[in-house]
Amino acid sequence: MDQNIGTVEIDGFEASAFYALDAFSALLTYAKSDSQKQSDSISAEPLDREVGDSAGLTLKYALTDYNVDLRWQWQKTFSEDAKEGYQVHNITAVWVPQQFAHKLNITLGVDNLFDELYVSHASRTGSSNHPVFGLLQLDDYEPGRNIKLSASYQF
Repeated sequence: MDQNIGTVEIDGFEASAFYALDAFSALLTYAKSDSQKQSDSISAEPLDREVGDSAGLTLKYALTDYNVDLRWQWQKTFSEDAKEGYQVHNITAVWVPQQFAHKLNITLGVDNLFDELYVSHASRTGSSNHPVFGLLQLDDYEPGRNIKLSASYQF
């Protein structure tokens, strides 16, 4: 059963820098987030599912002769309270066949390239009071290495 936890104060910011030169581009991002549940008691605490601080870098190179974009993405989430930090690397190739006039694109990629075992700070499932082990944190682990192939057509 869901219930309202009351008032929450969230402070933070997001910043990004973009650079492009010919067929190459880079996007660097940083986000900071701090939350506190507001209550009548003295001990306000952060949200259980707060993402916290993270950084990202996306590098892209366009092979214009072949209508292919190659992309590498890195995401780093920093440690937050009792939550471990993690980093994930993704690579993707997107092909847009010229004969379909930018209506069809085919994507091949590998997410979580190095098969990192991690729990996203935003996807914790909560806790359980086990009769023998006491209070247990229930973690929702993200998928391991994931190979994807997709096609989309716009009409």
